[in-house]
Amino acid sequence: MLEENDMNDEEMKRYKQFLKDQIDFMEKEKWYEGEKIKNDPGQEFLRKWIEHSASEFRKEWENKNGQLPK
Repeated sequence: MLEENDMNDEEMKRYKQFLKDQIDFMEKEKWYEGEKIKNDPGQEFLRKWIEHSASEFRKEWENKNGQLPK
């Protein structure tokens, strides 16, 4: 697992921005789904999003913002 001390300050800043952007995006997607089904989709929605969409989100984010540390 990636550790904070494995990154320089600039990498840490970009990684934190990535995490913030991903969480914001997930929350929006969860809200949209809740509006669609007229109910809170709950934690299961987030687990499924991570399983099915997180890697694609990271690829798109990296295409716009540059590679993240591995």
